[in-house]
Amino acid sequence: MAGTGRTAGPDPAGREPPLPGGPRLPVVLVVVGVLATVGAGWLVSFRAGGAALALTLAVAAAMRLLLPVQRVGTLAVRSRAVDVTTLALMAVAVAVLAQNAPG
Repeated sequence: MAGTGRTAGPDPAGREPPLPGGPRLPVVLVVVGVLATVGAGWLVSFRAGGAALALTLAVAAAMRLLLPVQRVGTLAVRSRAVDVTTLALMAVAVAVLAQNAPG
C-alpha cells in the first residue's frame, strides 16, 4: 500500500488475519441455524426441526473445537472441552428426541 508504510504480507506479531465478519461470524451462523430450525419445524415437521437443531448444535460444537478462541466470539463460554462436550451432548440428545417423537 503506497504511502501507508504497511505491507500486505503476514502480520509481524504472528496474529492470524481477521475472519470475515469478525468473531461474530460463528454466532451469526448459529443464529441462522436456529432460525432455519424454526422454519423447518413450522413448515415441514417437528422431526425436521429437531434434526435441523441437532445439526446446528453439532456445527457449533465443531466450530468451538476447531476455531481459536479469538475467532469463536461468544461461543466460548467455559473451557473448550466443556463447551464442545456440552454442545455435542445436546446435539445427540435433540437428535434422539426428535427421531423418537410421535408424528
